[in-house]
This record gives sequence, structure tokens and C-alpha cells, in this order.
Amino acid sequence: MVIWRYNPNGTLDPSFGTGGIVVHGGAAGGGGSNFDFAYSILASPSGKFLATGRSSNPAGNEDMVVWRYNADGTLDSTFGTGGFVVQGGTAGGIGLDTGYSIATDSFGRILVTGNSWNGMDNDMTIWRLFP
Repeated sequence: MVIWRYNPNGTLDPSFGTGGIVVHGGAAGGGGSNFDFAYSILASPSGKFLATGRSSNPAGNEDMVVWRYNADGTLDSTFGTGGFVVQGGTAGGIGLDTGYSIATDSFGRILVTGNSWNGMDNDMTIWRLFP
């Protein structure tokens, strides 16, 4: 999973991550060694960033993940476990849980919409996380 941050003139912002780029994979999400995807990102008024998507877990299933980053691109260790929250099996099946969109409400709670595999098909899902 990769996040690039650009300056207003289109150049990479060297104050973010390594040369403007942050890369996380495997242990940074569901703990697997394969695929990590982010589908949506949100900048918060505090200067932190939230991203949501999915990550492979050790069993090879994919779980919904929310990552939170500090303004410099480092994971925010005060959020979840080491800077991220993982949720799998929401609809009762194992397999595919994905966050596609992320927002915050007026209380700062994090809302993620996506889907979860129930064992036969995908169900629409809304997760609400506390900051």
C-alpha cells in the first residue's frame, strides 16, 4: 500500500515519508505477506491522515484495514495496534472484508463503508471506529 504526497507545484513533498512516499505491506495491515490495498484517504484537521482498504491475513483471507498516519507519514502508534485497525469476518464469513470510503463525523468518530463476505455473497458494511 502506497501513499504519495505532493506539493502544490506537483513535486513530491520530501517532509512526508521517504522523499514524499510512504509504503506499508504485510505486517502493516492484516499481518499476511501478500496484498495490501488502500482505496480511500482522508486528511484530518489535526494534520493526521486516515486510509482504508484491505490486507491479506496469515490465512490468506483479506481483512478491512484503517491505517492512521502522522503528518510526517509515520504510523500513529496511538491508534489501534501500532497505527492500524484490522476487521475481518464482519458479515460472518471468512474471506473478503474491504473498506472503500472513509469519513469522520462531527464527534471525530471514523466511518468506513465497504463490503464483507458472508459465506455466499458480499454484504454492504459500515464500520464506526472511535478515534
